Amino acid sequence: MGAPWHLNREKFERDGVIIRSSNYTLYGDMSARVMQVLGRFTPDLEIYSIDEAFLGLGGFETRLESHAAQLRQTVLQWTGIPAVGVAATKTLAKVANRFAKKDTDRNGVFVMLDDAAVEKTLSRMALTDLWGVARRSRNGSKRWAYQARLN
Repeated sequence: MGAPWHLNREKFERDGVIIRSSNYTLYGDMSARVMQVLGRFTPDLEIYSIDEAFLGLGGFETRLESHAAQLRQTVLQWTGIPAVGVAATKTLAKVANRFAKKDTDRNGVFVMLDDAAVEKTLSRMALTDLWGVARRSRNGSKRWAYQARLN
């Protein structure tokens, strides 16, 4: 991905790489569909980028897991986009979403709200895997990730 075709053509052909052109119109349409579905689940929707949004879920505390599961099922059924991560901050929500995709036993939903779940999950990640942490921070410790969550 991101490699220029003209500089790598022989290698791509030798390795059987299949090249497809982008369809930005379709991508934008799918993004709009996902955002429309998400908007049905909360009035507090922050569209972050063409393929990412943050949802405020205040008021859903007593049924947060079932609400997230229903949200995921509806988005999957209507658009084919499969994962939902729930956490107290945007950074942790991105971490939860990552693990919702990775851990097949979670069925595409990962709710990470208590301190034990946060610590356990962050311990499975490198500091530089956190959203917004530069690769040059590679020599830092995982403890910094936990401290960043508290701020």
